[in-house]
Amino acid sequence: AEEVIGALKFRPEQQVLSLIATCPLQRIRELVAPAGRCAVGVPLPAVAIGRGATLVMPSLPWAQAIFELLGSCVAVDDEAVFKRMQCMTALMGDFYKRQLTAQQWLESHDVPNVQAAAWVGAIFSTMAADSAKAGPDTLHKLVEEQTP
Repeated sequence: AEEVIGALKFRPEQQVLSLIATCPLQRIRELVAPAGRCAVGVPLPAVAIGRGATLVMPSLPWAQAIFELLGSCVAVDDEAVFKRMQCMTALMGDFYKRQLTAQQWLESHDVPNVQAAAWVGAIFSTMAADSAKAGPDTLHKLVEEQTP
């Protein structure tokens, strides 16, 4: 990535939004100098259908506006917080594996695969919708509602 960026020329008035999640913001700033404002975005795949989540650093309105059009956007200013929040993307594999396991269980109990897949996708979407706009206490309350 550095080779490609290094070959480009930037102007002071330009704003740069990097999608290279593994490259620190400070390094991006060095590579795109003299561009004035830089941000890093980590859009998740569902942005392709307008229902994705994106993590942005720092919280710059122009960067956030781009990703708010594609779903939700959470912006942070602290790089350590940004890195910790990026770790949550590792849960995608677990999320999909749980869905696959549920679908396979239904199929092993004589539910046709079309209905099993449709129901698992729908029910996980419903559960995720309950927490999509979570506040500080949302998840705690949802757990309490479901746990005797």
